[in-house]
Amino acid sequence: MTATTISYTVSVDTTVSPAKYTIYDSEKNPTEAPIPVTAANTVITYTLEENSNKLRFIAPEITGDPNHDLQCAISSDGQTLTIIDSDADQETICLKLVTVPKDQVFVSQDPQILNRPET
Repeated sequence: MTATTISYTVSVDTTVSPAKYTIYDSEKNPTEAPIPVTAANTVITYTLEENSNKLRFIAPEITGDPNHDLQCAISSDGQTLTIIDSDADQETICLKLVTVPKDQVFVSQDPQILNRPET
């Protein structure tokens, strides 16, 4: 069985304080909706828009995941963050995207992940 993949593109406006993160779904529509995960090992990818090339992802801020359902990986160029969600537990996980330019850190609002395993 093939893992479910959910892909997003992220733009970061660093001209405002705090920095504003806009997350776009696969149809290029801005979204703030929680990500419903109902399949084991769902892959969620966040890729920075090309005009964000002065930024790179670093480890996201994760809360509400006491059983460590999420595994995170960052591409070598820092442009893509990949999350694998085991969907082992019913919980709401808060994941904040974090990007850095040379010597500053910007933290996103909370795109929630709603785990609802099928029973």
